[in-house]
Amino acid sequence: MKSPDGMHFLLGIFVCAIVLPLTWNYVKATRTQAEQSRVTIAEDILVRKLEAYHMAHGSYPDSIAALTFTNSNLEIQMLPDIQQIKYRSAQSGYTLKYSSILGYSSTVSSGQ
Repeated sequence: MKSPDGMHFLLGIFVCAIVLPLTWNYVKATRTQAEQSRVTIAEDILVRKLEAYHMAHGSYPDSIAALTFTNSNLEIQMLPDIQQIKYRSAQSGYTLKYSSILGYSSTVSSGQ
């Protein structure tokens, strides 16, 4: 009985060429949606903290490190995402930017 090595090879090529890219696209889309949800929550927390700082001091902080975070479970959970957001202050407002390796990006600007 002859071994069907050629058929196995073609099946392997089919799996690599068709099935794997479809699976990767699904996984990427799912991870991007989850990342978008996390970053939106982190941005909302930052916006609230920045506006509270502005109300108390009359200007926006030079860096996110000047903000005070409570020990709430949500803030503790969001700190890694908050730390990945780039912050730039200006006299009239601020800009928050986030970019990921999966292609998701977000920009929030205020008062500019």
